[in-house]
Amino acid sequence: MIEAALVIGYGNALCGDDGAGPGVARLLSAVDGADVSACGQLTPELADDLRDRAVVVFVDAAATIEPGAVAVRPLAASGPSEPGLTHHFSPEALLLLAERLYGARPRAFLVTVGAASFALGEDLSPRVAAALPEAAAVVRRLLAAAEVRCGPCPEADRRRR
Repeated sequence: MIEAALVIGYGNALCGDDGAGPGVARLLSAVDGADVSACGQLTPELADDLRDRAVVVFVDAAATIEPGAVAVRPLAASGPSEPGLTHHFSPEALLLLAERLYGARPRAFLVTVGAASFALGEDLSPRVAAALPEAAAVVRRLLAAAEVRCGPCPEADRRRR
């Protein structure tokens, strides 16, 4: 049975702007048709959560884009031919592991929020904090565009008719 979508916001909430992914996940906790989770890092155990998904959206902070900017890119399963056993995976390596273990091939996206500081502390920088609603809106648009079946979701069923 294909389940709707999964949103995974990840990052260390004790390292400043690295908490942007979990922060977006908190804003999305009530998204219809999607399961939403927040975690400190991507681990091999999460491959099981990808097994029956049509769409997966990962949300993370990135030092490679302007602080407060929001970017999105599609993902594909990639990595070494045999993913090593480690306690931290990239989204692509996690997708590869789910494909190898379960034959899972969900459509996948990475939404990134540009980070200003990864210093110790629970507070996000002002620009990153201000960008969280925009990042959540990007995730919502991705989920809406995916038009995945969300189980007992009467509103989505009405839109499809």
